[in-house]
Amino acid sequence: MLRPDRLTLKAQDAVRTAIEQAKVRGNPVVNDAHLLGALLAQDDGIVGPLLRKAGVVVAKLSNVTEAEIASFPSQKGSDVTPTIDRTLSKVFDRGEKISKELDDAFVSTEHLLLALAEEPGTGARRLLEAQGLTAKELRAALAEVRGS
Repeated sequence: MLRPDRLTLKAQDAVRTAIEQAKVRGNPVVNDAHLLGALLAQDDGIVGPLLRKAGVVVAKLSNVTEAEIASFPSQKGSDVTPTIDRTLSKVFDRGEKISKELDDAFVSTEHLLLALAEEPGTGARRLLEAQGLTAKELRAALAEVRGS
């Protein structure tokens, strides 16, 4: 599991938001769609511009992500902190690997987004692909946005 001190402030905020949203909704598990939703909700982050650069209609992706999250099981009346899904843990690990691969000191939101797009079996990957975005295309857009 990724250590919080390895995350940028924006990435920490996205993880915190994902956990809080799962808790508010009564979802017993925080999964990759919660994280995707949290990343999409960051108005001043790089995720929106990066997705637009890759040709994704961010509002549409936000809507389908919200619908996905709304379909998750929920528990009413409990004040239990949700647990992190095993797949989401793999996304965090992949995000750290991507960060190192790009010679970045910290794991940022774009690393997490790319990890969501690359990790097999994630709902987020399925949602991104349904919008016509592959991990390869996302990497190309990231290279354009970041430059050399």
